[in-house]
Amino acid sequence: MNPARHLSMATLLVALGLGSCGKANTEPRPAAPVDAGPDHGAGGHDAQAPVDASAGKDGGPGGTDGAAGASPDAGDPGWKPVQWGQGCLDVATKPADAVPELVWTDCGAGCARLVPNWPDKSGVPLQTAQVFKSGTVLRVGLHLWYGEIGQWRKAIYDENMKPLVAWRGEECGANLLQWTPKHVCLSVGRGLDPTIEAYLSPGDLTGNPIAVYATQPFVPLSCNEDLFIGSSFGGIPYLRDLGTNLARWIQFSQGQATDPVPVGPHAFFVLMGYDDKGYQKLTGWVWKRPDTLEQLVDAGSEMVYDFRGDGNTLVWVQTTSTSIFDVAPGTLWTSPFATSASEVHGTARRAVPPVSLVPEYKAAGSGYYALVEQSPVMGVYDRFLHVYRLSDAHHWKLPSIPDVRPADILFLDAEEVWYLGTTLNDATSTIIRQRLDALGPGD
Repeated sequence: MNPARHLSMATLLVALGLGSCGKANTEPRPAAPVDAGPDHGAGGHDAQAPVDASAGKDGGPGGTDGAAGASPDAGDPGWKPVQWGQGCLDVATKPADAVPELVWTDCGAGCARLVPNWPDKSGVPLQTAQVFKSGTVLRVGLHLWYGEIGQWRKAIYDENMKPLVAWRGEECGANLLQWTPKHVCLSVGRGLDPTIEAYLSPGDLTGNPIAVYATQPFVPLSCNEDLFIGSSFGGIPYLRDLGTNLARWIQFSQGQATDPVPVGPHAFFVLMGYDDKGYQKLTGWVWKRPDTLEQLVDAGSEMVYDFRGDGNTLVWVQTTSTSIFDVAPGTLWTSPFATSASEVHGTARRAVPPVSLVPEYKAAGSGYYALVEQSPVMGVYDRFLHVYRLSDAHHWKLPSIPDVRPADILFLDAEEVWYLGTTLNDATSTIIRQRLDALGPGD
């Protein structure tokens, strides 16, 4: 299972015991201090305060080589240790020698498929990716697995599919490498050590970060210019407001939140709880500044199976399910974008095929919405990707690729959709890009 998707299952399992959740904890527990470089001294910095990393020292030219086994690199990447990386992260001074340029092959009309061209025989050459696109600028944060030497590598690629920067590690993991115009979010963690959030300058990716934070162990999930989102190993969402430096857990005494979706300075999520008769209930919520949680959508006897927005429109799916574990057909709803319940004016748009509660199987962007259809029949594992234009609810079903099933939706705009492709036994094997204008007339 993709580690980035693990908490979807954890959330559903925790939901069976919602009443055991404690009162809201608005501040993550401080962890060990971050030392961003030797000039900071042994005392380091408070884990909840930003670190001024400008005084940190780079490693010497070429750094150290801690890779297991023979090097898979054609040239010397010039690895050097990252001072703020807890001793388990190296950065390449020559990224072109650390990771290959990305290669894509045709997979149908307007379709491109990533061909992993780095050394790995495990059948799982990558974990996931984060995509940023604005005009002609494209940045892809890719998490590669070099299985032959037991090492992961992370890289940011440009629109020409060439690496701008690359890191490696063996003991540390975490799958977040998100480009934004303001900063690049890179997060690493090792076992029960504090999870590191680093915010790099887009103009100096190998230099010292703009800020570094260390928090108790959690799974990093997403970030934008305003918010950082993560989750505890048990599925409790974690949020950091990068504008005010507020850090908190989104926790309820009688409910469990799914992974929040950041949209500007807002985070949208589904709350799994119970109604006054003790039946399971799913509702749509928002976190907003300064630090407020508000319910925006209550579907009555129906369940809200997804809740998110793109800055102009709120979009959600309602089903008649009676259990959060159901895979069920539903109805697509929209409203003008809102962050207060009084501003939500929902309209049912059209029926949608069976879906689950997995947040990563949906996406919204630039006036479009996408979801992964799943079979409600036990033992039938077919999946299909659907795209909807929110202005008129027009719909397209993406063609199937014979040996690939759609999984996490990585990016969606008015031009294309990116998604993870898995093998038939659910091993992440590739990334698919599909242009929307090549999908035909739709319906």
